[in-house]
Amino acid sequence: MSEKIEDLRIAEMTVAHLKKANEEQENHVESLMKKLQDSQEIEGKMEENYRQELKSQRKVAELYRGKVYNNYSAVSPYIHCFIRFIVIILLW
Repeated sequence: MSEKIEDLRIAEMTVAHLKKANEEQENHVESLMKKLQDSQEIEGKMEENYRQELKSQRKVAELYRGKVYNNYSAVSPYIHCFIRFIVIILLW
């Protein structure tokens, strides 16, 4: 009879130990899930910031492209006159 009681006590201790280990594992998994969610949220924000930055850079590039075209259009007649002037001087 005492052997059965000892087996039962060992089984109860084993169950208690396994329950504790299971609880620790569940807590660890929950912690990892929280970290994963936080990382995914941060990644989403970083991607959105990247898209916004890229959009802004494209707008700036378009503005500069327009400025260059406008500046070239304004200077172009002077360049042609200068080239003609040089040709005239060289032909003399």
